[in-house]
Amino acid sequence: MRTQHVNADSGGRSKGIRHMPSPALRPAHARGAPPRSTRLPARFARYFWDCDVATLNLTVHGAHIAGRILRYGDPAAVRWLLRHLQPEALRVVVRTSRQLDNKTRAYWRIMLHDHASAHRCVAADSAPAL
Repeated sequence: MRTQHVNADSGGRSKGIRHMPSPALRPAHARGAPPRSTRLPARFARYFWDCDVATLNLTVHGAHIAGRILRYGDPAAVRWLLRHLQPEALRVVVRTSRQLDNKTRAYWRIMLHDHASAHRCVAADSAPAL
């Protein structure tokens, strides 16, 4: 799988966002639910201060949107995210996103019941420093 770095010259998409195609990062409507808009609501623009919110959508920028909302989002933003992304997609973001600090990552591991990832990371975090 190839990772693409997108810059401002690439069709108006947001600068510096890493796009990693993943079947788990499909919007919720891909799993049989009625189609919903994949556009980010304007009321969440405050979480994307460095991006052009008009160009963000879950299909292309799902990992970036999820990481920001999981880190900075209020309860309304988190509810929106939970309705629009699959739980496994959120678990992938929690495991891999560089936007999340350790405390936020641990919280979302518990909330999303990602126990396999939590055990693996706790073991690595509890190793003595050399």
